[in-house]
Amino acid sequence: MSNLSTTPPATLPHYLVDTYHWAYLSPRWVPLLDHTAVVNVILWGQSAKLIANVTQNIERDHHVLQAACVYGNFSGKIIQRIGNQGALQIVDIAPIQLRQARAKLKSFKNVLFALGNLHSQAGLDLDLKFDRAICFFLLHEIPQEQRPAILKNLLRELKPNGRLIIVDYHKPRPWHPLKPIMTLIFKLLEPYAQSFINDDLLSYLKPISYRVISKKLHFGGLYQSWVIEVN
Repeated sequence: MSNLSTTPPATLPHYLVDTYHWAYLSPRWVPLLDHTAVVNVILWGQSAKLIANVTQNIERDHHVLQAACVYGNFSGKIIQRIGNQGALQIVDIAPIQLRQARAKLKSFKNVLFALGNLHSQAGLDLDLKFDRAICFFLLHEIPQEQRPAILKNLLRELKPNGRLIIVDYHKPRPWHPLKPIMTLIFKLLEPYAQSFINDDLLSYLKPISYRVISKKLHFGGLYQSWVIEVN
């Protein structure tokens, strides 16, 4: 079941090449960054709790769509949750990311990999329909005008009553001790993050019909998680 599509996607988007080449496209840095300990440092020790918030919304035997590769043990935790009869489909626009993920997850048989443009107006055109779709710390790295297309593409791939799970940054409480540091990090390394945390996430979903199952804030408001169901 571990098939990697060889059909190349459209040209890599400028924001990925110009801003995040070192993090996601560099043959030197990709294997160095793809470790659970690194992810946990980046997320201020909160990665396990944030991943658990995702897995508790996934059931055994579910078919799950993951938007983009995720460093660390995130995908492995999803596969363990769904069991041998479930399936995880990972879609990413960068071939190097899919190669890295495939090597990391080679012991699992129920994972599929596909090259695809998540913000394409043409959609993803996947073979399966999914019980859950996951967008884990992706939207803050995307230019504002392209975020709606990503979420709408994910929602279109869901079965009736399927659910989209979103976890990402949020505007921290005014008293949060990490607020000055995160402001500096966003300014230097994450140029699209500030617009994301200032936006109303639900505005990206118009005019799709949906209902919010849950919204939670974590770690003093620095992170947010949503579960959204397709009507």
